[in-house]
Amino acid sequence: MERIKIEITIARQDNAFEMGIIDKGNLTAFTCPDCHGALTKLIEGNLIRFRCHTGHAYTISTLLAEVTESVESMLYQGMRGLEETKMLLQNMGDHFKETKQQEVADLFYKKADEAGKQARVIHDNIFKHELLSGDIQHQKREM
Repeated sequence: MERIKIEITIARQDNAFEMGIIDKGNLTAFTCPDCHGALTKLIEGNLIRFRCHTGHAYTISTLLAEVTESVESMLYQGMRGLEETKMLLQNMGDHFKETKQQEVADLFYKKADEAGKQARVIHDNIFKHELLSGDIQHQKREM
């Protein structure tokens, strides 16, 4: 009951560190998706929650959703970067082709193709990753 009072105070005042949240549960290897601070696992009966030392709080489902969203965002950034690289390489290949330097142009086209293939691998993995992000309880009921 004391832990609940502390958590209510933390939620109202955002002072998790001063309230000693790290000592109220088990420190985990996980980090907060919002501030990247250490997460403490708090167990009350069958309920498992996570709270960082700055005060952000998560259930298992919300933590999984936030981590998944963060990873997905990074994957999209990587894919976008590779697609931009491909466009730049193709542009350079076009330039060298126009200046009658076909051997150099072919090198740039080859690198553009490789960047495109890498972008496609990331694209395909984004959708595989999305499958992991569903609500576990919901998936169990469907089985």
